[in-house]
Amino acid sequence: MDRWLNIGVEGCATWPKNETNVSFGGRELILRPATSETEQSIHINLVGITDVEALTLANRFLSILSWCDGQGMKNLYGWSGNPVPVSVPRKTRMTGSSFIFPFSRDMESDPKVALALALYREGRSIDSTPFEFLSYFKILNIFWKDKFELTNGARINPLIEGIKTTLPKITDTEAVNNNLKLTH
Repeated sequence: MDRWLNIGVEGCATWPKNETNVSFGGRELILRPATSETEQSIHINLVGITDVEALTLANRFLSILSWCDGQGMKNLYGWSGNPVPVSVPRKTRMTGSSFIFPFSRDMESDPKVALALALYREGRSIDSTPFEFLSYFKILNIFWKDKFELTNGARINPLIEGIKTTLPKITDTEAVNNNLKLTH
């Protein structure tokens, strides 16, 4: 017997204007658009999957959408147990709908990259500049150790060295202009 998890979604990443089935992580997700009475939503049949596994799947899907569109995407949660998908009642109105929803990605297999995507979505979704910065900084800590170590007899910090070598490669005009303001 079918048992559906119904999750409301808040955010401005591209979302389908019509109900759309998406294959992700070996499961079918049903995406429903927002209406005047309901939120945009994700629906996952829980046959063969636990509620926790389904929530993780939905969060990973939202993290990839957040990364692709550079927008925050919040899981508003919901409930499970319905024999059919049920749209989530409206809480807010902030959507990014599209007639064309070209989603063709799958879950990230590298756990470090999956964590980085989750932290990116957290940073894009949070309404606090200091906490947004911390989310992004945590991503750096995934890939570069923040502790001094000896390399070829020299004491270096991989995080600091990584930032030093990456900053000169930044070409975005706004980022470069802001960096110049900070150094002068």
